[in-house]
Formats: sequence, C-alpha cells, structure tokens
Amino acid sequence: LELPKLLISISGGKQNFHLQPRLKKALGEGLLKAAKTTGAWILTGGLNTGVTRHVGDALVTERSPRLRSGRVVSIGIAPWGVVENRKDLIHKNKDIPYHSIHNPATKFSVLNNQHAYFLLVDNGTVGKYGAELALRRKLEKFVSLQKLNASRSRKFPYWTHCSTPLVCLVIEGGTNTIRSVLEYVTSNPPVPVVIFDGSGRAADILAFAYRYMGGEYVVPDMQEEFTLMIQKTFSVDLEHAEQLYREVLMCVKVKALITVYRCSEEHIASGDKRVELDQTILTALFKSEHLSSAEQLSLALTWNRDDIARSEVFQYGVEWSPGVLEQAMMDALINDRVAFVKLLLENGVNIQKFLTIDRLEELYN
Repeated sequence: LELPKLLISISGGKQNFHLQPRLKKALGEGLLKAAKTTGAWILTGGLNTGVTRHVGDALVTERSPRLRSGRVVSIGIAPWGVVENRKDLIHKNKDIPYHSIHNPATKFSVLNNQHAYFLLVDNGTVGKYGAELALRRKLEKFVSLQKLNASRSRKFPYWTHCSTPLVCLVIEGGTNTIRSVLEYVTSNPPVPVVIFDGSGRAADILAFAYRYMGGEYVVPDMQEEFTLMIQKTFSVDLEHAEQLYREVLMCVKVKALITVYRCSEEHIASGDKRVELDQTILTALFKSEHLSSAEQLSLALTWNRDDIARSEVFQYGVEWSPGVLEQAMMDALINDRVAFVKLLLENGVNIQKFLTIDRLEELYN
C-alpha cells in the first residue's frame, strides 16, 4: 500500500447500537470525504458489530458509480480468537469464500465484508476480545512517525517534512472507550480525538464533560450529578463511576486535544452552515498540534484541501517566512493543485517575482 497522508482510527462500541439516520448519513459522508480527499487510511476493529458495522455501511456507499475513483483503504484489525469460521481462512495464496452472516448461537463474530484489508491478531486466546489492541497501537504509532512528502520536485524540495497525522474518531462506546481516549490524549506525542456527539454512551459523556468541565471552565457542584449520569449510562457501581469520572476529567483537561462534532436538529432548522465531519477531523489536527503556518499549509497542500487552507491557514495577521509561499506555489503547480494556485495568488504570491529563470526551467522540465 502507498503510505497514508492521514490515519483515522475509529474507536467506540463493540455491541450493536442504533444511530439516528441523520447521524449515520453525516458519519458516512464525512468519513468517506475525509479519507478520499486526503488519501487517508481508516482503521477499525474489523468485526461486523457495533461501530465497525456502521463504518462498513458507510463504505458500501463508496461502491456507487459517482464515488468510484480509488477505493478507500479501510483496515480491520481484529482478534483471531473471536472470528467466526476462522479455520476456513487458513490457506496460502488461495481465494476463500467467507460468509459474513452472524450465527447467533455462537460467541464469535464475523468479519465486516466492506473492509478492504484485515489484520488478524492471534495471542492464543479464544473468545476473548483485546488481543489486537497492543498491535493496533504500535501500528498506529509506527505509521504516524513516517514522514509526509508530497513534492515531486527534486530541485525545490518540500520546505517542511511533517509526520503522518493520526486522529481518533469516537462513536458511542463503553468504559473501555474512555480508557482508550485517555491513552490517546496522554500518549507521547498526544493524539487528537474527535467526539461524535449524539451517538450515545461514552461519546455523549465525553462531549458533556468537554462542554461543562473542560479546560479552565468548570461548572461548580456538578460532580455528584455527573457521577450519577456515568453510573446510569454504563450500569456500574458508585466506586467504578467515581473512577470513570476522574478519567473523563483527565480526557477533557487539555481542550486543544478534544474536538466535539455536533450534527444537531437546531443547526438544520436554523439554516446555519453546518461544519461537516471531514472538516472537523482535519481542523482537529491543526487545533491540537503546535504547527507553524508553513507546516499547516504543507498539510493542507498534501491533502489537496484548499477549503481547509482558506479557513485555517490564511488568517489575518499571519507572517510568512521568506520563500514559504513561493515554494508552496511551486509545489501547487507541479502537483496540479489549481485551487491552491488561485489561493496563493490571492494571498501574496507575486507572479512576476515568482517566475525566475530557474523556476521556469524546473517547471518546463
């Protein structure tokens, strides 16, 4: 596989849950647009249950003729010991028919047949979840350390070399999802998390905490009420709920690392311009990382997202280091980024000064 320009790791509920049609639509469209426009990989749990099933449903729409250009790289990382009919898969260099219809009489789960690739992790256990978690974290970390380089120009190398951005998208989820979020935001380097508000349980608890208890702003006298809410949501005892309360507060403490995506009826009713999920995912990365303006422009250019560059990078008062915009223009021309050429001309690139003899020669070559 070609290296991704973004890694979207999906975390959330393993058990099946209902997602309102408008939320499901927003998830499907936003996730596909984020992946297709940026060249991202989508990582999930791979099994046809819970959040992975909803992601699989989103991938089905990709098969429509309108969206056929280049299949999204979706990788399901699942524990081998819980895969139904796994013995059928043991072959070498052979196509195997695999029926992804769940048998309710077993404790095993089938693979989601909309994913493009699978990694099945075997630690010797049977019927136990979690075997894949350590490998998944290591893989995410490894890929996120790989350098991005979008430039095809040898003479004018790309002015900055960012690592592959990693973002976690949380949809619904139980107590383990809260632990996962805590791992992401406290890891080194920390990983930004986008919370899909309205999807239920862990996502809604985290979104609520972010609103009322994140950062400096904390609504007083809410601990008792919030602990009861946690107790009720996850059906746990008071001691466990208090522990989860502390973990949730640690999750939302650094506001720059958490972004909440809301797809509310009020937005739709009031006619407000709704921020799409793909835009939320991409701007969450800008919000969380201390990137220079040049690095932000580099990422937007790599993803070919002029809308993100326009809204997030070219803000009033940005001072550019000498040569940065010219190098961006060179890269936009070489990579056929027409919208970026227009954007850069609007934002200070002087075409007379830009077209030196050396650059003209490079462009013609």
